[in-house]
Amino acid sequence: MWSCIKTHWDIYPKISQVDCGFIICYTMIYRLFVGSNNKTHKVEYVKADKIVASKVAGFTTYKSKGYWQGKAENSYIIELANVKNKDVLTIAELLRIGLKQQAVGVVKYNSKMRFI
Repeated sequence: MWSCIKTHWDIYPKISQVDCGFIICYTMIYRLFVGSNNKTHKVEYVKADKIVASKVAGFTTYKSKGYWQGKAENSYIIELANVKNKDVLTIAELLRIGLKQQAVGVVKYNSKMRFI
């Protein structure tokens, strides 16, 4: 049986609500869309991971297929949570330059996350 958790501020400093049995965080989720290298036409997954990991402790990635200027290409989606907006924009710019992209897409979601 779960009991109400009173505080976990030391573990989860971004928590704004605690529910019985669950730790609930209200946070911004950012999704970055990275295409293939404009010269090699390959997605540089390892290089992208190194760039992001140099700025944040944790993130989630997805290999995908996207379209840019009417052409299909392999792409990479990177999700970030609990990161400041200015840091996300810095990461996007580092990815754009480091991976020789014309642009990196950034989407911001207001989200509720549960740790069960």
